Amino acid sequence: MNRNIIKFACLCACAVVVAAYAPSVQAESICGNKIAQLEKQLTIARQHNNTSRVAGLERALENVREWCTDENELAEAQVKVLEKQEKVMERQEELEEAVAKNDGQKKIEKRKQKLAEAQGELREAEKARNALKQTP
Repeated sequence: MNRNIIKFACLCACAVVVAAYAPSVQAESICGNKIAQLEKQLTIARQHNNTSRVAGLERALENVREWCTDENELAEAQVKVLEKQEKVMERQEELEEAVAKNDGQKKIEKRKQKLAEAQGELREAEKARNALKQTP
């Protein structure tokens, strides 16, 4: 388990380094897309006189304009992928232990289901990360 933690920490460090060298052209488009989505929601909220939603969206828009960078967005997406990879490895180990101990079929099936869920979460995180990388 400690070996996995060390791997995870190394992968996180690599993700930050990779994201730091990503082309700065993406910063505008990733954050620009977020800003555009928030502005669209803000327009709709104003049209419907939803003052509390307008206030929240204005705060969110201000935060995105101030803090959003492509490096941070890509690094966060990569960290999420790494976390999901770690979870998949843990679920795989749990399944292998259950099979090795010859636990009941019900327990083994439960472990298989948890592994499948973790693999699905990993695919979703990878899809989100890849979408950010593809953003023009």
